[in-house]
Amino acid sequence: MVTKEILKRDNLPPVRLVLKPGQRGTKKLLDQYGEKLMCVRYRYDPITKRRLKTIEITVKESYWKPETYQHVVPDVTVSLKIDVKEYELRQTIKAAGGKWNPIHKVWELPLSTTFELDLEERIVSKEHLEKHL
Repeated sequence: MVTKEILKRDNLPPVRLVLKPGQRGTKKLLDQYGEKLMCVRYRYDPITKRRLKTIEITVKESYWKPETYQHVVPDVTVSLKIDVKEYELRQTIKAAGGKWNPIHKVWELPLSTTFELDLEERIVSKEHLEKHL
C-alpha cells in the first residue's frame, strides 16, 4: 500500500524506468486508459522493498498559448503585415505604439505587444522584407 509518507515529494522513491505507451509493461494500461495514457514510471523503494508502477494520464485538455515573448529581449521590434483595408486593426496597432515603416510597408511593434494583441501570425521575417525591396 502506498502511504502518505511515500507520496510526499521529498520521500518519493527515484524513478528508474519510464516507458512510453505501447512498450512492454504498458499494454494493459494502454488498453485501460487509451490515448489518455502519457507514460508509465517504475519507482523502486529500497526502504519498503517495493516496486511502484505509476502512470501519467491526461485528465483535461485545453488550449494554451505559450507566452514565448517573455523569453526574448523585451525591446525586440517585429514587422507585421496588415492589409490597408484593416483600418480598425491599424488603429489598434497605432494606439499600442506601433510605427508604420513606409519603406517595407509594414507596421513595427514590440514583440511583447504583438503577443498581447494576438498578432504573432502576422509577423514578417527580415528575410521576407529584404526580398521584397
